Amino acid sequence: DRIVGAFDPADPLRANVLVRLFRDPDWRVLFTDWDAVTQSAVAQYRAATAAFHHHPQRRAIIESLEEASPRFAQLWREQDVAASPAWRKLIDHPKAGRLAFDYATLSADAAVDPARFTIYTPADQETVEAFAKLLH
Repeated sequence: DRIVGAFDPADPLRANVLVRLFRDPDWRVLFTDWDAVTQSAVAQYRAATAAFHHHPQRRAIIESLEEASPRFAQLWREQDVAASPAWRKLIDHPKAGRLAFDYATLSADAAVDPARFTIYTPADQETVEAFAKLLH
């Protein structure tokens, strides 16, 4: 939570990565490549939740984001489906400055369980040092 802020299941704005990407103004400026991140996130969400397409919570999230974000609505209409890429994300952190993380997501069979585990690894020495300062 020192990098992207804490998640809170009781707060609809802070309970879901996809919702935060499109509705949390802090996240809009946090990711320097927000357009690429959102495009990838929507395609990953579609892939990860396809087996649960009739689930009411999934439908509620999609409808809420379609109403709140023209960008989400556009990406959702494109119907892209993609696995999570291994890539580098650049973050403009309000206290630590520019941070670079190599990013990877691990998941089980999405048809059985949509749970995913994401790993952010500092990509350079500057990020290692800045992240260490955030931890103290």
